[in-house]
Amino acid sequence: MSVKRVYPKHNTREWIVIGLKTGVFWPTKETKVDFKGHEFLLRPETDTLAPTIAVQALEGETYDQAILVARRFLSALSWVTDEKVIEDMISGGGHPVQIGKNAKGGPRSINNNFKLDYLPDTSDDDALLALALYREARNVNSPFYSF
Repeated sequence: MSVKRVYPKHNTREWIVIGLKTGVFWPTKETKVDFKGHEFLLRPETDTLAPTIAVQALEGETYDQAILVARRFLSALSWVTDEKVIEDMISGGGHPVQIGKNAKGGPRSINNNFKLDYLPDTSDDDALLALALYREARNVNSPFYSF
């Protein structure tokens, strides 16, 4: 007699995880934020783990499309907080991994009452470019971009 094994359906929706260096006062517990139809997990920094965002690609969405939405989220976050938001490392896979940080971590900016009420959500190409350029300018330590 033969036994038929049934395996659970594999989750093909990939996770994108981005480790950050940021001046944003980051939440101290995992916080969910909706943006452009995606649920972003803002995960806290610890002594050994970097602050991260994690987002799962939507059904039928490619890895590159999900990264684009994640970067637009980071640009909008930089805009509303007026802080730098630097991608330190990107990972992906079947589940939202943690991203470590080097031993020279430095001080942390945390907020026990983190709340994000507003993020600019536009489909206008010029506005998206402006948000991306703004984030890049905030991330560069240069007085020429400080305007």
